[in-house]
Amino acid sequence: MFGLIFHNIPLINLRSEFNLYSSLFSKKEFRDQFKSTSYKVISLPNMDWGGSHNTLLTMLLQRAILGVESYIPGAIMIEAGRRGCLEKRDFEFLRNPYRLGGRGTVENYYHRLPSELCKDFSLKVFNETLWRKNTEFYREVRNPLFHGKEIEGKCVDGVYQSYIHIQDLYNWIDSWHDPNNIIPGFGNISTNQKWHKEKG
Repeated sequence: MFGLIFHNIPLINLRSEFNLYSSLFSKKEFRDQFKSTSYKVISLPNMDWGGSHNTLLTMLLQRAILGVESYIPGAIMIEAGRRGCLEKRDFEFLRNPYRLGGRGTVENYYHRLPSELCKDFSLKVFNETLWRKNTEFYREVRNPLFHGKEIEGKCVDGVYQSYIHIQDLYNWIDSWHDPNNIIPGFGNISTNQKWHKEKG
């Protein structure tokens, strides 16, 4: 439509971008820029942001959430290929997980989709506590962000906590999809990130 052409984003790009920004948010001095009452340009790895701090935080968290939602179907496809399932089954639902019939994004992406490969891969089965937390995260954070709401700059520590939560989701994916299957050695920089151990 409108002459637009789309390309798949490599999984390594999604994960590397998340790692880059999660590392930034782990630094108190970076977060403190958003709490300043005076106007301040914020330097990011790929640009200097001179606009609203609210808008920047909103955009970064939206992109982090979209990243993990895009990563899951890609990881499923790679694992299905490794197991020889792609030739035996129609995996068209990878293009649209809502075909699986769940009531929402959490159920389709984090339960039904991985369960198509192995029921033990479901987040609900793997870690029920994280499943419940993620359900709340989608209801209280993700859905408002994708329906016209914006984050206040002074809430930057909450964005940091959201990144910690998304890292936990990536750790769940890593339990059934080794990042080294994307590129050998990639798992060394992707799994068990230590950045969220910082206090304050």
